Amino acid sequence: MVMPILRALSRRQFVVGASACGSAAALALSKGGVASAAIVGDEPSWTLDSPMVTLKDAGQTPGILVGCAVDAARLRDTPDYAALVRSQANIIVGDNAFKFGTLRPTIRAFDFRDADTVADFAHSNGMKLRGHTLVWHKQMPAWFDQHVTAANAAAVLTSHIAAVCDRYAGQIHSWDVVNEAVEVNDGRPDSLRNTPWLQLLGPGYIDTAFQSARKADPRALLFYNEYGLEGEDAGSAAKRAAVLGMLRDLLKRGVPVDGVGIQSHIMAGHTYGAGLREFIQSAHQMGLRVMLTELDVNDRELALTTSYRDSAVATTYDRYLRVALADGYVSGVITWGITDRLTWLDKDKDAARIDGAAQRPLPFDAQFSPKPAFVAQRRALKQAPTVVPVLKRRTQLLVETASAE
Repeated sequence: MVMPILRALSRRQFVVGASACGSAAALALSKGGVASAAIVGDEPSWTLDSPMVTLKDAGQTPGILVGCAVDAARLRDTPDYAALVRSQANIIVGDNAFKFGTLRPTIRAFDFRDADTVADFAHSNGMKLRGHTLVWHKQMPAWFDQHVTAANAAAVLTSHIAAVCDRYAGQIHSWDVVNEAVEVNDGRPDSLRNTPWLQLLGPGYIDTAFQSARKADPRALLFYNEYGLEGEDAGSAAKRAAVLGMLRDLLKRGVPVDGVGIQSHIMAGHTYGAGLREFIQSAHQMGLRVMLTELDVNDRELALTTSYRDSAVATTYDRYLRVALADGYVSGVITWGITDRLTWLDKDKDAARIDGAAQRPLPFDAQFSPKPAFVAQRRALKQAPTVVPVLKRRTQLLVETASAE
C-alpha cells in the first residue's frame, strides 16, 4: 500500500492562516503547500502544499454547502476550535444543542443556552445553521416516561416544536424534523421504528411533526434524517426501500418534507456504490433535496498503525464522496465533528475500537492539524459536478406517481 505523505502543520499555523485567508484561500505555511491528491494505480497518495484551499472554499464552485457538527461548550471556551470551525465551514449543526433532552430539563422549562451559542456563532460568522433534531427516540428528557401519555403526547410534541422553531425562525437553513424513524427489523408492515412517539401517537406523529415545524418556521427546509442507508448489503437495501416508501407516502399526503439527510457514518475499507447512488437519484426525482448530514469514517476494523489508518480513512472519504456527489444531487456535506478530539465514536461502545485506541475519523486530528482525510474531502468537493437544482414541483410528482401506479 502507498502510505500518505502529509506535511504536518502546527495547530496555530493552520487555524490562524486559514482564518486570515478566508475564501481567498492562501495559507502562509513555513514548509507550505496546497492540499492535493494523486491516484497511483488504485492506491491514493496524499500531499499537502500551499496555498491551501479550505473545505468550504472547495465546495463553492459546485455549490455544495460544507460544514460540521459543533460542540457548543468548545465554541465558548476553546478559541482555536472556534477558529478552525470558522475557517472551514459555511454551515454548522449543533451536535447535541437542539436535541429534546438538552432543551427540556423539566417538563415546563427550556434551556436554550447551548442552542443560542451555536445559533449566535453561525449568525456572527455568516454561516447557515441546521437544527438537529426536533423528534428522535433517543436523548429524551428524564421526565418523558413519567409525564407523557397517549392523552397529552400530541400536545407535548406540537408545543415543543412550536416553541423551538419559533425561537429560531428565520435563522435556520434546515431542520432535521424527524430522525431515525425507520427500522425494518422491528417487523411492522410500514417498517417504522417502534419508538415512544409511535406507541403514543401512531404513525401520524411524523406528519404532525413536519406540519408543526412548517407552521412555526415556514422559511426553513424540513428534512427527514436517517442512518444505515449507505451500504451494499441486504439490510441497507431494505432500509433504503423503506425510507423511500415512507417519503413517497408523506409527499402523497401533502406532508411538507423538503429533503432527506443521509447520515453517512461509514466504515473504512467498506464498499459504497450503486445502492447509495440510486437512493440519491430517487430522492432527487421525488423533488427532495439531499444532504450528507453526519459524515465520518470509523476505523475500528483497521490495524493500529496511524499512517495505515489515515490512508484507509482518506481513501474511504474519497471513494464515498465520488459516489455520493457524482450526479450533482447532493447540496451539502457535513461531517459529524471536525476534529478527532471530539468524535462520538470513542464514546460509543458499539462504535469504539476494541483495542481502546482513539479513532481518527475526521478531517483534523486531536491537535487540530489537517490529515489525509482533509485532503480527500477537499479533493472530492473540488472535483464534484455543479449541484442540480430541485426543479420538479411536488404537484407534478404526485400526478406522475399516481399515473404510474
